[in-house]
Amino acid sequence: MLTTDELQQLGTLIETKLEAEREQTIKLVREEITASEKRLTQKLEEEAETMGEFFHETWAKMEVTNERVTNIEDNLGLTHRN
Repeated sequence: MLTTDELQQLGTLIETKLEAEREQTIKLVREEITASEKRLTQKLEEEAETMGEFFHETWAKMEVTNERVTNIEDNLGLTHRN
């Protein structure tokens, strides 16, 4: 049988080990959250760049199309629509 002091020491040891495990788990979770945030930020920046390029390309195509329409309207003597 264990004495009261031995039981208290055992309890303290268990609490100390559990606290160390909790701290380690918290540290690992925080590291994973930070890594996930960095990956998410990077992905969002990549997507924003892709969307920006798409819109710039689309705008350029629209300008070319508008110029063609204007030329066609000029050649046919039609009134320009804005």
